Amino acid sequence: MNSFGIDASTLSAFADQLERKSEAAEFLVRGAVRKTTMDIAADAKSAAPVDTGNLRSSIQTSFAGSNAQVAQGVVQARADYSKFVEFGTSRAAPQPFLGPAGDKHLPKLQEAVGQVIGKLVEGL
Repeated sequence: MNSFGIDASTLSAFADQLERKSEAAEFLVRGAVRKTTMDIAADAKSAAPVDTGNLRSSIQTSFAGSNAQVAQGVVQARADYSKFVEFGTSRAAPQPFLGPAGDKHLPKLQEAVGQVIGKLVEGL
């Protein structure tokens, strides 16, 4: 008869290390989402056409993420006519300000999250 054993303390230490790294990664990802959201809003405000300043001042940010599965930043222009400026109408050409700002910064967010994941698996 053969017998064998497994030292579970090593597995337990690994699980503890993974949990600590996961918490740190979550913190870093939330920070990257927050920074990207603010950067997109800043660029959108800079690019928004100005007549009265209402459109520019209506650009706002919000954040969600009360659990580990969600880290979300939202940038929106609350002026009723913002979609007509962004996408144009039959009488007015589009003057995009939100889309280009997102296009500029989303790759940076993807890179930052990739780096966080790389750090997470480092040393495991």
